Amino acid sequence: MSAVVIFSLIVGLAVDFVHGILFSSGVAGMYLIYEITHKRLHARAPLIGYGLIIRKHHFYHHFGNPKKNHGVTVRFWDRVFGTFEHTLTETVNVPRKMVLPWLVDETGLPVERYQRHFLIR
Repeated sequence: MSAVVIFSLIVGLAVDFVHGILFSSGVAGMYLIYEITHKRLHARAPLIGYGLIIRKHHFYHHFGNPKKNHGVTVRFWDRVFGTFEHTLTETVNVPRKMVLPWLVDETGLPVERYQRHFLIR
C-alpha cells in the first residue's frame, strides 16, 4: 500500500495528485488481477484448451528455463521481447515435490489427460 502512496506522489508531481492517485490505483489494481490470475493458473486445472496451452507455456518458465515464457495469460509479449520458447510439442518436467494438485489423482498418480504435456519426476 505504501508503494501506491509513493507512486501517487511521484506521478502527482508530474501531472496532478488526483490523476496520480487514479493512475497508481489502476496500476495496483491491474497487478492484483495479474497475481490472482497467476495463482489460479497454478492452483486449478484448466477449463478449456487454451488454459492448458498457456499453463504449459508458463510452467516451462518455472520448471524448464526461468529466462523464457514469462507470459501468464498470453504468449504475445514473450514473442515481442524474445523470451518465447515453443513448448507445444514437448513435455514439461515438473518435480514431484512441486507437483500441482490438479496434475495428480487422489493416489498421487499423474492424471492421464495431462501425461503428454507434463512429466512428473
